Amino acid sequence: QSFDNALQSVRLDEADVGIVPAAYKAVDDDLFRLHCRFRDLVIVEAFPLPTKEMGLGKKPTTGTVRRVALHPTTDSLCPLDVEKLYISSKPLCVEAAAKGEADAAIGSVDVLRQYGLEIVESFGEIPMTWEVFRKRIR
Repeated sequence: QSFDNALQSVRLDEADVGIVPAAYKAVDDDLFRLHCRFRDLVIVEAFPLPTKEMGLGKKPTTGTVRRVALHPTTDSLCPLDVEKLYISSKPLCVEAAAKGEADAAIGSVDVLRQYGLEIVESFGEIPMTWEVFRKRIR
């Protein structure tokens, strides 16, 4: 559901490690820094890995796109003249568009296609740096 949930799973021993982007915007915060909230975890590795191909997708039957579901991190990819519906993860954005809660969504192209959305615009891969967290050994 979210990167916060991923690190919470490590904290609760439901996962050995959590992998999250080095920095990103969250729905409920301007700049969400997991490092401050999860001080009981440590970064054991960091690596560059771009996202999958990202795109703007809509249902084939949708005419004018007026409302786009998007994660705040992808805000700069969104058309300027639309209402923005911020959601906590890109897959949930795509699901919202597929359900008709938005006219379109910004997400991974493979997921957009999986939900039967047509690609209006491709943004390609987005450069990212990822961090691997585990519990601090005391």
